[in-house]
Amino acid sequence: MRLYANEEGYVRVHLTVQEGSQEGQRVQLDCAAGGTVTTYPVRLRAAVSATADMPAPQAYVPTPKTARVLPALTEETAQQFSDRYLASLGYPPRPDATASPDRYAKWLDRVSRPMTVLPPHLISNPNITRQPRGVETGVEATTETSNNWSGLELQFNSGSYFEIDAHWNVPSVTGETGKATYSTMWIGMDGDPNNPHDPKAGNDLVQEGTEQDYSDLGGGIGAAHYYAWEEILPNQPTEQYLPGLSNINAGDVIQASIYICDSDGLKDENGIYACFVLLDTNVAQSVGPIIVPFGDTKFHGSEAEWIMERPTLKGGVLPNLANYGAALMTGADVENSKGVGQSSAKGVNITMTNGKDTLSTATNLPIVFTWHHFH
Repeated sequence: MRLYANEEGYVRVHLTVQEGSQEGQRVQLDCAAGGTVTTYPVRLRAAVSATADMPAPQAYVPTPKTARVLPALTEETAQQFSDRYLASLGYPPRPDATASPDRYAKWLDRVSRPMTVLPPHLISNPNITRQPRGVETGVEATTETSNNWSGLELQFNSGSYFEIDAHWNVPSVTGETGKATYSTMWIGMDGDPNNPHDPKAGNDLVQEGTEQDYSDLGGGIGAAHYYAWEEILPNQPTEQYLPGLSNINAGDVIQASIYICDSDGLKDENGIYACFVLLDTNVAQSVGPIIVPFGDTKFHGSEAEWIMERPTLKGGVLPNLANYGAALMTGADVENSKGVGQSSAKGVNITMTNGKDTLSTATNLPIVFTWHHFH
């Protein structure tokens, strides 16, 4: 299992050992920095309480010194600020209170509480990528199946979508004996070349979410890792790991939003940038807006997705799907160029399959994902 540290060198991983292990299990950390690798042996023991020689692990990763706290705003104060000034301070973009009252109420609730904004430090992970919606090979594919996605997709004409939102509880994951398993929850736009409403739809994809992986390390030790990421295909060919959000735990409520913007982070349906915002409400920490240029990415805005995926590993391999049990995603919303929720699109419910085996299914709103098989 490969982990990436935040800017101050902290990593977070959730380890389990066999219950009642008195002798302790051992793992090894190989830490690479500046071309130098340092090895640290770590001894683990499951016990009811900590001891002097086996202390309890630190509960939280310390907040980076470069983080800053956004003060809570009253509605009166928020209304006095311009959109550009709010964006310059780091607040999420303000929806139109008349056109989108529900979205405005959610925004006001968010900015009415203080929030710690973490530095938008990105690390390109060459070992993992998220891919456009795939189809099975050797079997009859349908619009309701995919070999890497499960969830809900809206399809409409080009230019239909420029902002998408949702929030979810990070699912706790387990895995197979002796195996590494992977799962990822995300929101995104585009990425389905089979959209019948848009003949120019392609593989370009804008997305962000959380990863939930589990590895059986042997000797009765298991490791779960939860983290945040963003990615624009093809401009960012691998995932962009967000180590700033290093306190993510299973069960945390993540609020996510993506919108098309200008270089200052202001909403712009014709913009050539994507803005990413992720918030862990349990620890009141957020990153964003992370402003990423499209570059070679051709954004159409003809599809919107809320997905559970098994990501693609280096070499194009689809791994086994981590056992996430059941996962809930709510607040699924999307806006079109008029700033109004798009409801006339075709909704496609996608089941993840591997040949004749069902791996993951999803209900319509609210979206409930259900795990079925590893492979």
